[in-house]
Amino acid sequence: MRCTLEAVACATFARRWDETVVAHSNETFLVFESSTSELSQWTYHEFDRIVDSTAAALEGAGVAPGSAVHVVLKNCPAFVAVWLAASRIGATAIFADPASSARDIAMHIRRTTPAVALCGSRNADIYLQGVKRASDEDASSALDIEVLVLEEDLDGRRPRQHPVRTHPAHT
Repeated sequence: MRCTLEAVACATFARRWDETVVAHSNETFLVFESSTSELSQWTYHEFDRIVDSTAAALEGAGVAPGSAVHVVLKNCPAFVAVWLAASRIGATAIFADPASSARDIAMHIRRTTPAVALCGSRNADIYLQGVKRASDEDASSALDIEVLVLEEDLDGRRPRQHPVRTHPAHT
């Protein structure tokens, strides 16, 4: 079995998270203040349950060890949950600015060939335009990307256990 730096990094990050959850289970892990100044918080144990369900959703969408997951989310708890979940699976999270243009998204897709992408509902149309553009520019793997759209009406305070909408890129 070939060991890559990315695989080692994923395993190390996931292992470190698991160790920290055990050591600090009931301590506060994350406090998030929304744009409306509403506070939400999670203990390590509570957030780890979210990471578990996020990992299950990613695997259900086709993420496997070695896969790339394209994450186009603003700074919010869901961003952290996806990053930890991808590491737990052994996948690589590839981050992009949620303000990226369709041209930029297409370029990312061509370079990274993600199995799954996560984006917010506010930029879903731009993301899907980027998928189409990548496909039109001969990135045939773009048609296989499962695009998971997370609703942003909650301003990122509560990561959803499962994506709200799923768009196979080829429809």
